[in-house]
Amino acid sequence: MNSIVDIVSGRYWWCLERGLSSARISRVVRRKGHAVVLDSFEGELSGCRTFQVEKGGASDGVILIDDTVPVRFYIGEEGEAVRGAEGEFAVLPGFRASDFRFVSSQDGAFSVAVSSRAADASVEEVASAGFAVLAEVPAVMFTTDLLPVPPEDTSVFVCATSHHLDFWLFSNSSLQTYHRVAAGDPSRVSEFFEFLRKRFALPVKLDVFFYAGSGTPQAVLDLLTSLEAKPFELRDVALAAAEDAWIFRTSSLPSVLEAPSITALSRLREAALFRRVIKWACVFIALSFAVIGLLNVSYAFYAWHFRDDLRTVERSALASKELDSLRLKLEADRHEAEVLLKHRSRVALGMTGLVEKLPQGVWLTDWNVDGRIHSVRGYALSDSDVSSMLSLLEKSGKFSGVRLRTTERTSWRFRPVVRFDFVAEELQ
Repeated sequence: MNSIVDIVSGRYWWCLERGLSSARISRVVRRKGHAVVLDSFEGELSGCRTFQVEKGGASDGVILIDDTVPVRFYIGEEGEAVRGAEGEFAVLPGFRASDFRFVSSQDGAFSVAVSSRAADASVEEVASAGFAVLAEVPAVMFTTDLLPVPPEDTSVFVCATSHHLDFWLFSNSSLQTYHRVAAGDPSRVSEFFEFLRKRFALPVKLDVFFYAGSGTPQAVLDLLTSLEAKPFELRDVALAAAEDAWIFRTSSLPSVLEAPSITALSRLREAALFRRVIKWACVFIALSFAVIGLLNVSYAFYAWHFRDDLRTVERSALASKELDSLRLKLEADRHEAEVLLKHRSRVALGMTGLVEKLPQGVWLTDWNVDGRIHSVRGYALSDSDVSSMLSLLEKSGKFSGVRLRTTERTSWRFRPVVRFDFVAEELQ
C-alpha cells in the first residue's frame, strides 16, 4: 500500500548507476525515514530505459551516478585554488581550468574536477537512450562518504571492480588522498602500496579494508588477501544519492551537469504540486474532524453544566406539547358538543310542541327520534283521547304526516286503557 502511495504521489527517485561495462537503474522510495530500493534492473542502457518505461517512469528524470568519466581528486581547499587559477591547468598542460567542472562534497572535505567534454558526452549517450537527466554526479562523491572510516589510526580502503581499483587513504579519520588504478596487472597494485608508504611515510603494517565488486580479478583478490585486507560492506550508492536528493534537492547535489532536463524538472514540479494539493486536502479534512470533535465536546460539557435547566426546558416543552394536544382535543369535543346540542335543541323543541298538545287523558311511555321522524308510544283513557291528540298535532303547525300505526285495548293498574303507537314528521 505504501509503495502505491509513493508512486502515485511521486515520492521516489530514479537513480541510474553507470559503469564501464554495465548500468543499473533503481527506483528508491522512503520507508520510516530511510531510503529503500523498490525496483531495480542491471544491464545495458537500453534495457534500463525499457525497465523504467515498463514501471511507469517514462517521463521521470534520473539522477545519473557516473563512474565512466575520469576525475581529479582534491583534498580540502586544493580544489578552490585550482578552480580559480587562470591560464593552463596545472595538472594537465594544454588545458585550462575552464575546461573542467568542479564539484565539492557536502561537508567541503574534498572536491573533484571532471572534464566538461567527457561529462557532456556521457550525458548525451544516456539521453540518446531515452533518459531525462536531472543531475550527473561522479560516483566517487557518494562512495567516499559511504566508507566506514575508523576514528583513529591510518587505514586504506580499496574498492575493486573488473576494470579498476579505487584507493582511499585516511589518517585519523581525515582523507589524505584518492587514486584509481587499472585492475589488469596485480603488480601495479603492489607498486601503488609502496608509493603510498613512501609518499605519506606509512608504516609497513597497514589496516587495509576492501570491497570486491562483481568481476574482480582473482589475482587482485589474492593480493589483497596476502595483505591481510579485511572485507567491508559498501552501502548502495543509489540510496545515498536519493537521500541527498531528498535532503538537499537535486539542484544542490554535487552535479557536473550544466542544465538539467526541462522535461524532468516539469515532472518534479507536477509531482510536488500534486503532493501539496493532497497535503492541504488532508489538513482541511483533519481540521474539519477536529472542529466536529470540539463541537461535540462543547455540547457534552454544555449539556452536563446546564443539565438541570435543560431538564426544565424539556419538561416545559413536553407540557406545552401536551397542552397543545389537549387544546386540539377540546376543540374537537367542543365541535361535537355544538353539533349534538344543536340537534338536541331541535329535538327538544319538537318534543315540547308535542307535549303541549296532549289531551288530559293521554300520557307517553316511549319516544324515538330519527332525524325529523318522531316515533311515539303511550296510553290513553279512551279512543277519543287518541283521536283528539292526533288532530291537535296536525293542527299545531309543528308536525305533519301524523299517522296512527296501532291501537290496542289493555289495562294499566286495573284500569281499562288504549295503548297506541304513531309517527309524525317534524316541520323545518
